[in-house]
Amino acid sequence: MILDFSTDKFSFNESPLEEWQQEILAFLQLWNNDLLTLTVLTSGSTGVPKEIEVLKNSMQQSALNTGLFFNLKKGDTAFLCLPVNYIAGKMMLVRAIVLQLKLVCVKPSQSINSNQKIDFAALTPMQINQSIDSIFNFKKVIIGGSKLEESTKEKLLKIKTTIFFETYGMTETVSHIAIKNISKQENYFRLLPNISMQYDERKCLVLSVPYISDKQIFTNDLVEIIDATKFKFLGRIDNVINSGGIKILPEIVEEKLKPYIPFNFVISSKQDDLLGEKLVLIIEGVENKKLVNKLALVFKNELTKYQIPKDIIFIKNIPKTINGKIMRKELKK
Repeated sequence: MILDFSTDKFSFNESPLEEWQQEILAFLQLWNNDLLTLTVLTSGSTGVPKEIEVLKNSMQQSALNTGLFFNLKKGDTAFLCLPVNYIAGKMMLVRAIVLQLKLVCVKPSQSINSNQKIDFAALTPMQINQSIDSIFNFKKVIIGGSKLEESTKEKLLKIKTTIFFETYGMTETVSHIAIKNISKQENYFRLLPNISMQYDERKCLVLSVPYISDKQIFTNDLVEIIDATKFKFLGRIDNVINSGGIKILPEIVEEKLKPYIPFNFVISSKQDDLLGEKLVLIIEGVENKKLVNKLALVFKNELTKYQIPKDIIFIKNIPKTINGKIMRKELKK
């Protein structure tokens, strides 16, 4: 399906339309009605997905911000491979409408393949991992929805035809509000224009996004603010583990262990009579005694005594949302 918003020419490949195509057309009908807002679903990574109302004008301003940052021009070709029932897919459509782009739409799937020259695309880390050899025709790619693994970043650095960016945002901020240039090996996020930030008393990020609301947006994301426009993401305060009175951020421990564990894994916790919560390492796959023995030395050399997991547990699948975010609460259950 090709939707050319620079000429208002739409091309449909099949009749009758598939469900994903019908969803795109349904969104366009909602966008063009007289209502000022749209209902969108949150990701559900910290619980059950919620419905929230967002202003269409806020979505338009977000699209203009993106267009300005990435220098997108009328007639440029964009690529939609995300489901439009979440904000990321909706915003690709809105960007195409507002910026008058030619939008190539394909059925959402884990593996992406396109022989066309694409100026701008949005993918999830899962799609990137499954399509690493099929995106050399893409000029600029934003990646969001969940954390991008360091091993994946190393692979992306070898693709010289494409510039890759990691994004920070949420449904409440109407998609991304900060960008990290992976191809330049940046280790911080940079705010988009007309957005400001500060800490709250928890050291969590507080955002001021005037085109969304005149009220501040409080997050549960622990960050290190570098200057007025740059910050590092450390982890979510919801995930903090209190073990024997010591507060441990699992994302920091995971970052230290990534070079040594060639499988999907998560730092979690179990109830413990002595500590309240004890740290555990969850690894996706079958039990691997060789890896366990190797990790004993890694723990000693790389972690503080409070960060060392008390148990290593192997499970078949780590629960994740549709866009690849780890469902930590489900994992504990």
